[in-house]
This record gives sequence, structure tokens and C-alpha cells, in this order.
Amino acid sequence: MKRRCVLMCAAGALTLGARGGGPTIDLESVLTPAEPAPEASPAVGRLVGAGYLTEDERADLRVRFGRWTDEDLTDAARYARAALIVGLTDDAVFEDEAVPAWLRASAMVDAGRYEEALALVGDEDAASDAVLASVRARALAATGRVEGALALVDAADGDSMARAVEAVRRGVADPGAREAAGAMAELLVIGVEIAPSDPARSRAVLGALAELRQADQLDHRVRELEAELLVMWHNREEAAAALTESLRLNPKSAHAWRLLGRLLVDSLNVERARSVAARLDRIARDFLGDPFAEHPEASLIRARAALRVDDYPVAERGVAAALSARPGWREALAVQAAVDAAQGRLAEADARLEALDEAMPGAALGYLEVGAALAEQRQYEEAAAYLREAADRAPGRSEAWTELGMLEMQSGRDAAARDALRRATEADPLHVRAKNSLKLIEELLTYDVIETDHFRIRYRPGVDEVVARDMAAHLERMHDRIAELFGHVPARKTTIEVMPNHEWFSVRITGDRDLFTIAAATGPVIALEAMRVGPQHRGEYHWLNVVRHEYIHTVTLDKTDNRIPIWFTEAAAVTFQGDETGFDTWRLLADSLERGELYGPEEVNLAFARANQRALAYPQAAWMYAFIRERWGDGAVRDMMGLQGEAMVEAEV
Repeated sequence: MKRRCVLMCAAGALTLGARGGGPTIDLESVLTPAEPAPEASPAVGRLVGAGYLTEDERADLRVRFGRWTDEDLTDAARYARAALIVGLTDDAVFEDEAVPAWLRASAMVDAGRYEEALALVGDEDAASDAVLASVRARALAATGRVEGALALVDAADGDSMARAVEAVRRGVADPGAREAAGAMAELLVIGVEIAPSDPARSRAVLGALAELRQADQLDHRVRELEAELLVMWHNREEAAAALTESLRLNPKSAHAWRLLGRLLVDSLNVERARSVAARLDRIARDFLGDPFAEHPEASLIRARAALRVDDYPVAERGVAAALSARPGWREALAVQAAVDAAQGRLAEADARLEALDEAMPGAALGYLEVGAALAEQRQYEEAAAYLREAADRAPGRSEAWTELGMLEMQSGRDAAARDALRRATEADPLHVRAKNSLKLIEELLTYDVIETDHFRIRYRPGVDEVVARDMAAHLERMHDRIAELFGHVPARKTTIEVMPNHEWFSVRITGDRDLFTIAAATGPVIALEAMRVGPQHRGEYHWLNVVRHEYIHTVTLDKTDNRIPIWFTEAAAVTFQGDETGFDTWRLLADSLERGELYGPEEVNLAFARANQRALAYPQAAWMYAFIRERWGDGAVRDMMGLQGEAMVEAEV
């Protein structure tokens, strides 16, 4: 289930420097170990060391593969290329008119200075140069001028791309041919990203990228372009493989690290996402020779990671640092609005969206970020409104439709979920998560239903009817006990879905095909895997204890308008699910207490988001809950939930 909690700052600030001043840096960037770079490709070393190269050619290659020396960077153009690779686009070198225009314009786009980039690269420039065309198309797409971007994309047709690939194949060492082919590939990818509804076109672009990769197997940018598409289609495994290969070729590519960080945040792998941010900081510090430098992309990754686990002070610091480095950065502005919305500050979020609209008229980005953040908080009605606005602004793109479809599935509005997911797959037939979820919801609508006073039990016709009817005989007694405990009855019937196998259960909850648990509550819906032994199942279990645990989540979420902290709802569920606390669990608590390893009040919520900390998080939360009940009684528990429902922050509760 999704956590809704308001946390104190998990990492303070460290001030270094002389008394009365000095840079302030985020402890997270100091204490988090940097993600290790993948093993370097030996082919790159062989190429750079080839005896037939001139010293200038060797220096160009060292820059291309992120292996430069200080001497290599004495040339302004090489220095600018290196700065672009590491993503430090506010460097003064980009103001030097001796640096090629495409490098300066690329830096402006990466820094969010889109209008300046468009002024530097006009229509006539883009018409005659594929590299300039790709830069202009990126700036146009980022500012919502889709038609102009598509016109540039259409000029880079399949025949032009084939000729560019052949030019690379004939002269793989020719940097001009490689730049032109890479620019055309980027144009084709931009076309898929802004108009993804034609799967044949998308597959053709993947085919063109594969041909370019074969023509020059050492071009890390091609693997990054492939990863962009795979991330868009929610194909995380293949995207991660492509990014790993890119980083083997160029371990300093900020673009690859940024994509990997975003992939990890989306997968809720918060620890590794922070380690990727630390790697970006290290790259920036090495490049600038500044031990206090923070990479703007690292700041935004940390902000996104903190937002996923409701660590709002860290999220706000990350966004502030990102915008300090890049004031016009649209993505950071959108995340800033999402951070406000997640804390219930919808007026502030709306004001930020209005400001973003002035820079990107009609763009969906901000509404998508805000809607997704509210969806994670299970603020279903508000989230749906923002996501519908995002979908209306970009009806030909899948992201908002997919988020809206998943939200409606979790809120139990099946017909609305089906309609949104159909729109998502029409917009992008290759989106894995949308396809999986649509297939499931269409099957769910064919399932049989057994109704009781407070439950709808849904199951696939067949053998699962046995357990469904068993549930119907016991659930109302369970409801009466839990309603009495918490003084609350959910506003509508709770739907309990018996999923036929583990894969379908995982898709039901996340849209993906693997989830570590066997049951989950999204609020008004509880899904659980059928209790069977076999290759598609996790085995037998005590279904009543599991459903009791999840129904306590449903009741406490409904009682608090989904604002209950994760540790508190998990503590209640563990306390009353019906299992005895075993000796091994008590020993774990005792050992953790003796070693000083129990989680602090700011840490315990985050521990539930970390796979390696959940084993202690559950029993410790239950122990904290037992202390509250013993010291102040069950009435205090109900009072706390009432205050949480009023959106009071946890420290005040």
C-alpha cells in the first residue's frame, strides 16, 4: 500500500567553510555512497590507444568516451563537449562564440533555456543541418510546440536515416558522419516521444537505432536513445541493460546516469537512486575541481526519491537546489508543484502550474506530475482531476491516461479504468504497463461477484469460487470486530479480488509482473493471490489473517482520508491480524534495542520503503503501537487517527 505520512527532515545540512560563511551542502550528497560505474569496455581502450591516430584524434576520442585529461580540455570546443557530457550546462564556456553553435544551443536546452536555444538555431539553420535540427526540435517539444518539432522530425525520414547509417558504416571514425547520424536518430526518437501512437513507426525507429548501433558499436548515445524509448514504454529491464552498456562506453554521461536515476525512482529503489545522485555529484566535483559542487540532475533525483517516500523537507531542498542551478528548468518546476500538492498545498501547486503554463502554454507536464503525486497519496478525486487535465492537454500521449487508468483501478472504478487504459494503449500500443493493466481490467470485468453487507468478493469462475465462498462466510464477523476497534465503517463496500496467480496479482497492484508480497490494499480494493502451490503461485497461507491485515489498512485509510502514516497503519494491521508474535521476532527487537539499531521517528516510515529494512520495521511499528495503547489507551489511537484525517503533521499529532 502507498504511504501517506509527513516526516521530519531525514538528513540535516552540513555547513563547511570559514566562520560566518561557506557553502551549505546536503548531507545526503556526502554520506550516500556513489553508484559504482559499470566495468569499462575494453574496446574503447583499444580504440583510444590505436597507434595510427594523431594526437588531436586521440584527444577527441578521449573526450568522446569521458576519458579526458586536463590537457585535452585546454581547447574550448573540447571543453564544451566535455561539459555537455557531464551535464554542467551553466559553464561560461557556452557563452564563447568560438564554441560551435550546436554545442551552445544543446547546453541551453539541457539548462531549460529553450527560447535562447531557439533564437540561436533558427528555421533556416535547422533545415540545412541535422544536428541543429535535433537541438531545435528538442526545444520546440519542451515548450509544447509539437507541430514545429514534428515538421523537423518528418524531414529526417527513413531514407535519410539509412543514408546516414551507411555513411557511418563506411567511415566509422568520421565524427561529422557520426554526429549527423546521431542527430537524425535523436529526431526520430523525439517523434516517437511526442506522437507515439503508431507502433509500426516506433518499431522502425528501434530498427534504425539497432542499425546505427551495429554501424558504430561504441556510440554510447545510441544506447541512451534506445533506453529513452524503453523507459517510455515501461520496459525497465531492457532500459537498464541499455543504460549499463552506455555507461560501460562513457561512465561520465550525465544523461545516462539521469535516466538510470529516474528509472530507479520509478521502481521505488530509493537507495540506489540516491547513490546515482551521489555519482553525478562526484562527476561534477571532479570536473569542476570543487569538492562542494552539487549536480543539478542529482538534486532533482534526490527530490523525486524523497517525494516517493514522503520525505518532504529533503524533496523541497532538492528542488530548490535544482532551480537555483537552472532557474527555468521546466521539469524541476513541475516537480516543485508536485511536492506542494503532496503536502496538501493545492493552492500553491496551482499557482506554480499557472506560472509553468506561461512558459509552456497548454503543456501537460506539470499536471501529470501533480496528478501522479496525489495518486500516490491516494487522494483519488483530486488526482483524477489533474490527470484528466494532463490527458486532455496531450490526448495523443500515454502517460497521463496510464496514470489515470491505474488510479481508477486502485479506487475500484473499473469502467473508468478500462476507458482510460484503452486511451493509453491507443496513444502508445507499446506501453507495457498500460497493456498489462488493460488486459487485466477487461478480464476482471468478466469475473463473478459475491456480495455481503460490507464486501464485494470478485473471483475468476472456476476453482477460486471455493475460497470466495469461504470468505463470504467469515468476512462480516471480521468487519464487526475491526469497525468496533477503530470506531469507523468505510464509506462504501470494500472489493476483495482473488487473483488467479501471482503475475496477475502483481499487475493488479502496480501494472508490472512481479511484486514481493501476496496481498495489498489500495484503500477501497484489496487484492490477494489465490492460495495455491505451483510455479505461478507463492504457496498456501492463512487467508483470513491476511485479509484482516489488509482490511485494517482499508479502515484506517478511510478513517484518515488516506493520510495515516505508513508505520501507524502497518502497526495496527500487525497488532490485530491474528498472528502471535514469534520468538524470532522478539529476539530481533531485543537485539536491535541492545545494539541501538531501532529506527528513529523520522526513519521508521522510510524503512517500509526499503526491502532490507522491512523485517524490523513491521515489529518495531507494532511495538510502538503497543506502547501507545498501554500508556494512553485505545481512545488515544482513535484520536490520533482523527487528527491525521484533519491533515495535521505527524510531529504535532
